[in-house]
Amino acid sequence: MVADPPFTASRVVVLDLETTGTDPAVDRIIEIGTAVFLGGRPSEWRRSRVDPGVPIPPDATAVHGISDADVAGQPTMAALAPRLLGHLRAEGGVLVGYNARRFDVPLLNAELARAGRPERVEPDQVLDLMVFARWYHRDRRRRRLADLCAWYGIALDEAHAAAADSAATGFLLFAMINDGVVPPTVQAAFAEQRRLLPLLAEERRRWGWWLYPDRMTGELCVGSGPLAGLPLAAADAEWLSEVLATEPDLPPAARAAFEARLRGVPPPTEAPG
Repeated sequence: MVADPPFTASRVVVLDLETTGTDPAVDRIIEIGTAVFLGGRPSEWRRSRVDPGVPIPPDATAVHGISDADVAGQPTMAALAPRLLGHLRAEGGVLVGYNARRFDVPLLNAELARAGRPERVEPDQVLDLMVFARWYHRDRRRRRLADLCAWYGIALDEAHAAAADSAATGFLLFAMINDGVVPPTVQAAFAEQRRLLPLLAEERRRWGWWLYPDRMTGELCVGSGPLAGLPLAAADAEWLSEVLATEPDLPPAARAAFEARLRGVPPPTEAPG
């Protein structure tokens, strides 16, 4: 067996969920989509509707198009759990998602607990492509799955349908590997994810979403709003003044950098991560 197999020689299982809302602690799963990639190509898709046992809010239906009528009579999570867990944990599989660490995995674990199941999916066992997008595509204003797919030329005709989103995430994985954003072997990719997570957490703590150091040069750049990706040194003074006046929760470091820029002080440069 290869010590660190390439993704093209691995069974890649991509998971995506549609839900009643965006709070993993209280919302429920209403659709499960998985896509299996073998040899870097899709080999199997699965989609299961789930009876959540609660009404689906209209604003959630407006996003994914799934209504109470669509899930009436469908299996519960308790009924689906054994087959789903077996599928996700098949020998040699690598579990992949998009925003899975912060959303899909916590929500799935909460549903397993409600169903009386002892099993859990560990977030560290999931390769989350959003981690790589937040680091290597930080200059892009939007980094939703649909945005990244558009950037890489991946068709996503049924966004917010779990099966379509899981397949698109699989294609995105291999596009990001080809782009040099995700390492091509499994263990190296997980090691890079572990390296990036604390860097992103510290960056968020210090700057919020407002600023970030350029990944190559360390130059401080605007990280949010219409000027996202622009060096702070080139940011419009009127926009900076508006943010300072209207954002009371601006992190102190970001506020100080904005104020210094308005005084004509060159923004700091940090060592690239």
